[in-house]
Amino acid sequence: MDIKITNYCSGTGIFFSQQNENGGCAYCHENSGPNGKHADLRAASFLDKLHPYAELAIGGGNPLSHPDLDYFLQYCKDKKFISSMTVNQVHFEKEFDRLKRYRDEKLIYGLGISLMKITPEFIEKVKEIKEARNDIPLSTDIIVAFPGETEEDFNDTLDVVNTCKFDSAFTFIYSPRIGTPAAKMKNELTEQEKNERLYKCNRWWSCWL
Repeated sequence: MDIKITNYCSGTGIFFSQQNENGGCAYCHENSGPNGKHADLRAASFLDKLHPYAELAIGGGNPLSHPDLDYFLQYCKDKKFISSMTVNQVHFEKEFDRLKRYRDEKLIYGLGISLMKITPEFIEKVKEIKEARNDIPLSTDIIVAFPGETEEDFNDTLDVVNTCKFDSAFTFIYSPRIGTPAAKMKNELTEQEKNERLYKCNRWWSCWL
């Protein structure tokens, strides 16, 4: 079950030339940003109807920003739910120690990371978390062919996929989302270029499995 716990995000769109109206990333179809709101996790009564070992995929703009996240994860653990969480790369780097604690306390059983702007620090943190525990699946979300993506940008993505060796990868071709600044960006790649990059990314990722 997918659970979006917040529409708040601190504005990681700083990596892009344009942001959405809430200050978030230009491609964010959820329009998350600094003006987004948190869900009331203490009133999530529907969880009481779930069976033990139900799988929960926790996400949102920045789920780590929710003030009741620790309470919620402990509640899910007590109910014997299997919780995983998806964060973007910026929040992964900033909250690395916290995410490690969630992992060590078995509050999360899987971690997804949406790639944004690859840094050496990010690669080192991924290696560290994988080497410490190999029983926590680490996945990533990748959008290829974002408007203005250069060949160098794309090759950087391939390099991090090869280096980090994620357990799974959800890869997509960029497609315009109505209401996002990215939909108005120029320098969009051709359909052939988009398909070639997605194919190459998938081949690159799967070659070491």
